[in-house]
Amino acid sequence: KRGRIGAAIEAYKESEKHRRRGFALHRELSHCYLMNGDLELSNSYIEKALDIQPNNDQVIDMAAKVAIKRGDESKAKEYIDRLELLDTPEHYNLRLSVFHMTFNRNDLALAAAEEAVINGGARFFSGRVQLIKSLTKCKNFDEADKQMSALNADFSKTKNDVRLSLASMLSLDKGDARSALKLTEKFQDKNCIQYNGIRRACLVRLTTDTAIPYEIRKQYKEELKVLGSHNFNMGDVDS
Repeated sequence: KRGRIGAAIEAYKESEKHRRRGFALHRELSHCYLMNGDLELSNSYIEKALDIQPNNDQVIDMAAKVAIKRGDESKAKEYIDRLELLDTPEHYNLRLSVFHMTFNRNDLALAAAEEAVINGGARFFSGRVQLIKSLTKCKNFDEADKQMSALNADFSKTKNDVRLSLASMLSLDKGDARSALKLTEKFQDKNCIQYNGIRRACLVRLTTDTAIPYEIRKQYKEELKVLGSHNFNMGDVDS
């Protein structure tokens, strides 16, 4: 939950050594490797979970997420169709929105995200996050800003770094890398993968901005050398 994926993998692998090999462990390891960008290991573990629990909604949902990240559209659609029968309407529409957004059907992604929020209500945080992502992808920035403000007001005491990730990526998509960089300073956990990825995305843009003094751009380039190489995007903001 804190984005310390390496430590999470170590803990789960230690559980595995002690003969904890149930579907939940495989699903969580799949999630960790997915967040870490190791799609083959992620797929390997979700297949193990599917062997044990082929009709579990959480396993099917994770399988859909892995297939989406791997770019396997047909396999992802297969899992999402199964999810419609197994899960609640809000969670089904959430995953459907992610599916459409990944394959550049942004209008369909927005429609599914809106349906997810209608079904899940105001407390459905993940649905509201996906709605903001979809609005951003559709370049409806005014509504995205409005929804971002509402999300911050409704969840002011929780999900701080997720909300900051989302707001930072919204600023980046609007072409305002300076504001996005300032937002990263408010992260509570500056060791998480989200902080490093978004910070890097900001610095990549700012190092080419000749309106910024050379000495500052030089500092940005030095920081880039120590940050990870992951190309973070809106879809990587995980709620």
